[in-house]
Amino acid sequence: MTPAPALTLARRQALINRTDMAGPGRLRLVNAAGQSLVSIELDQPCGTVDATGVALTDTEFAQVTTTGEVAGALLEDAAGERLATFTAGLASTIPAPELPLPAAQLYAGAFVRLIGAHIVCD
Repeated sequence: MTPAPALTLARRQALINRTDMAGPGRLRLVNAAGQSLVSIELDQPCGTVDATGVALTDTEFAQVTTTGEVAGALLEDAAGERLATFTAGLASTIPAPELPLPAAQLYAGAFVRLIGAHIVCD
């Protein structure tokens, strides 16, 4: 099945709307075992729809709680309900991750923020 472009755009907008519905959502970066490395509070709106996915709004700093390599990202609403799961990693990784990052290794105690982050999704 290939959805019509209007449907694809509507699904992306629905993801943004649902994330923002009850307050600021969160993006948790996790390792391959699913352990949370950092939880980043998203701004409202959390992003905007574009031609290939969702461009996330730049965030404030969040402190890394666990050292490890980022393998995925979990998008959650303000109540902590998981809305989507994405692959994450270096932009140079083949196949390309859905959430490309400039670095994949995080260290406990460090601070990270999202600037120009983009989720590739349909």
